[in-house]
Amino acid sequence: MKNLMNRFNKWVPVHYNLRFAGFVISPILFTIIISYPIEGLVFEAKLVLGLAVWMAVWWGTEAIPFYVTASIPLFVFPLLNVADIDKVISAYGDKLVFLLMGGFLVAKTIEKVNLHKRFALNTLKVVGTKPKNIILGFIIVTGALSAWITNTATTLLILPIAIAVISQVDVAQKKRFAVCLILSVAYAASLGGMSTLIGTAPNALFASLSESLADVEVIFFDWMLVGVPLSVVSLFVLWIYMTTAARLDNSKPILKSKNIITEELRNLGNWSRNEKIVLIIFAATAIAWVTRGLFWKDLAPFVGDHVIVLVAVAALLILPSGQKRERLLDLRTASKIPWGVLILIGGGLALASGFTATGLDTWIADKLLFIGDLDFFLIVLIIVTITMLTSELMSNTAVAALLLPIMAVLGTTTELDPILFMAPVAFATSYGFMMPVGTPPNAIAIGSGYVSIKQMVRYGLPFDLICIPIVTVMMVLLLPLAWGS
Repeated sequence: MKNLMNRFNKWVPVHYNLRFAGFVISPILFTIIISYPIEGLVFEAKLVLGLAVWMAVWWGTEAIPFYVTASIPLFVFPLLNVADIDKVISAYGDKLVFLLMGGFLVAKTIEKVNLHKRFALNTLKVVGTKPKNIILGFIIVTGALSAWITNTATTLLILPIAIAVISQVDVAQKKRFAVCLILSVAYAASLGGMSTLIGTAPNALFASLSESLADVEVIFFDWMLVGVPLSVVSLFVLWIYMTTAARLDNSKPILKSKNIITEELRNLGNWSRNEKIVLIIFAATAIAWVTRGLFWKDLAPFVGDHVIVLVAVAALLILPSGQKRERLLDLRTASKIPWGVLILIGGGLALASGFTATGLDTWIADKLLFIGDLDFFLIVLIIVTITMLTSELMSNTAVAALLLPIMAVLGTTTELDPILFMAPVAFATSYGFMMPVGTPPNAIAIGSGYVSIKQMVRYGLPFDLICIPIVTVMMVLLLPLAWGS
């Protein structure tokens, strides 16, 4: 793991010049936008537009830490009279922020007791030692884990196991197999995160904005009705595509030692008390999330998905770990969750509120009204394509924060359900496979030392193009069943 991070840190300085350029250009663009007369926009709307461009450039170039950029509305909006301080602060404390925070805390506890590793190794033990089977096993494990743990954490957890497997591969296929396996893990981490509301940040952002902008509550079960089928199909296509593109020979086992997974499992030992307790709490939380939408939502309307996970977190904070004066979830473990992502969600919600408060979303939607005359399939195809291409250049959460408010108003002005415009954005942000900056798993894959940027583009670009029609078709078929008419 340490060696992996050292390689990643050597890759980061390559982007220094881009970050510096973004840092300098952003305020210049902001000044131009607020100074230039734009028909139909009041000064406050131009301020929000300029700020959105400023934040987009900083997010895209990573000029400063993404969570610092996301904090800008917290100070700028009240100062420039765009929104009241109370309203801006409430965006950073939205209930969906607490849902994601609770999911992170439960996931960190799972990591602490090594439950994730036991699940991964047992799954890999079943698939066998032929190359295509190994790739399938890693895709299944990574996709399943990233539904409940952040895609970044999942990649960092699975990659050392993948590298250990690569070290046991025969020389003849080692190079092609290594590239195929590392990229499969990175891509599967992004695709698996679509399955649940807590899988990746844009999912929770969509759920929050759908309630505030479209007056539609997106519950855990509703999301999974669309997310799980889309994720499963995408992961299956990933396996077919990667193993075909890498031209792996599946006629015989590829590992020098067949016992590498068994040895790792033996090192874990028997199930511990803490593993069993955490598994029970996690299972109970997942069951409550799923059954709420099916059975008891109307019986207890005050119990939202965020309340369910916070009860689970409270249980983990209270229950002892078996060690003296230590709980299953302690402060040291809690401090390791990606707090910056929570600020990023809040910043996205605050920016969206600025779009709405100043009428900027309506102005942008008016410029895109021609889309409403197109067939619904073409509308979704355009939205998915724009989102995927944009996600190659900046954080998927930043893309969602910028596009979701516009899609909400566009849906309203074209007299279609806004959710049918917003959901394709939320799902399509998870499809960025060509560039290291597209998603954190991509950057980690480059940092592993087994994959070059050229190889990522060579594998990622065709897969992007394959996924565009797949996502479009599944959005058209599944969205009306879950939310629209």
